Amino acid sequence: MAIIKYKIVSDSMTPLIPIGAEIFLEKIGEDRELKRFDIVVFEQNKQLTCHYVWHQNKNFDKGTTFTRSLKYNVEDDPFNRDKILGIVTNYKIGFFTKIKILLREKLA
Repeated sequence: MAIIKYKIVSDSMTPLIPIGAEIFLEKIGEDRELKRFDIVVFEQNKQLTCHYVWHQNKNFDKGTTFTRSLKYNVEDDPFNRDKILGIVTNYKIGFFTKIKILLREKLA
């Protein structure tokens, strides 16, 4: 499995991934199942974005993926899974952060 290194240039995944941090991506194939809270890098609007997976619709258009920013909790425009460059391997969203996100969603 190929590992690719990138540098973060925005604050959308802070406080977990700060600006300037190096991230390592594992390229994934179509057979790799993505899970909620996996952190991925994808291409959208001719830019690379690092956000977490919120939801996938596997039955529509070969897997439409919905992602969110950790800092702003804003859902990105949906995109096809083939736009994903890989999964971030050196950062993971922790258990308590996941609970906080899910509770915030339930209360909204």
